[in-house]
Amino acid sequence: MNFESNKGKILTVNGLIDPEDLGFTLPHEHFYVDLRKNHPLPNDFTKEELDYCNAKLDLSNLAYARAGYPLQDNYVLSPKEEDLIIQEVFEFKKRGGKSLVDPTSIGLGRNPLAIKKISDLTGLNIVLGCSWYQKVFHPENLDQKNIEELTDQILNEINCGIDNTGIKPGIIGEIGVNAKPLIENEIKVIKASAIASKVSGLSMLFHGPPYEEHNTVLDMVEDQGVDPSRVIFGHCDRLAEDIPKLISTLNRGVYVEFDCLGNDGSAKPWDMATIIVAKAIPELIDAGYVNRILISQDICKKVHLKKFGGTGYSFILEEFIPFLQNIGISNSDIIQITENNPKDLLTII
Repeated sequence: MNFESNKGKILTVNGLIDPEDLGFTLPHEHFYVDLRKNHPLPNDFTKEELDYCNAKLDLSNLAYARAGYPLQDNYVLSPKEEDLIIQEVFEFKKRGGKSLVDPTSIGLGRNPLAIKKISDLTGLNIVLGCSWYQKVFHPENLDQKNIEELTDQILNEINCGIDNTGIKPGIIGEIGVNAKPLIENEIKVIKASAIASKVSGLSMLFHGPPYEEHNTVLDMVEDQGVDPSRVIFGHCDRLAEDIPKLISTLNRGVYVEFDCLGNDGSAKPWDMATIIVAKAIPELIDAGYVNRILISQDICKKVHLKKFGGTGYSFILEEFIPFLQNIGISNSDIIQITENNPKDLLTII
């Protein structure tokens, strides 16, 4: 495999682009994803409760879904919602958005052809992900596969395309790391992803990991020859109230991504989470880390979409950026966070 021709470019669903064409970027969103394995129904539910949870999401049960009741339809975004997804993505484009990263990894319902259609219809750049997510989504044969086999699978997707579509991922992730301590398959996936990153020049995006495992993960990545400046730790919203922990992680050279903005994945209601992250960002900027901050929304459930009461793909441009401006964040720092940082990470080295 030869990845030399990719260097200095960004790999999207429509092929290589120049980094300067990336523009305002959301580095962690999903268009089509199936998270039902992460939200199993309790064994003691009655038939009536099971029927309720398996019903289609609509106004009659929306409040329950938004409150966290396990309505299964909430956890699936599929091409059946294509018109709705495209409509809401256009809101992002109308407000100046140019590019999005969809790091839906193996086992989560990736649909490269359907996502390419979104890119074609909207004119937005879309970068796809690869590798493996959390344990519950691992394929049954992952136990039997070794690091070399996993590495080859990732590199084959980057070289030839996902599932014989010819559509190639432009980032390695979202890599699921949840356990404390890490389990064997997580370690294999981390090492295989790092080797693939070193060979291909693509960056790595992690789901999490738990703060207690930050250094362990980065040590593994560095052992494979990958500089931490090519690594993103996602879902750092949960650390936004603990600046010393964030700085401890940032001192390793990694990017921290606040990617639950405006959705119910945050530890607090969205308005409070927005304030907490917005307060953390100027502190990190003042500490010298503006070039290591990313922001996104992680749209991955129906309740995150505007139609179902969420804030949609345009929340950061509509509300969060004005909020940052109102508390004194400079336009140059906003451009660094929303344009330059994603560009640096997605440019293949």
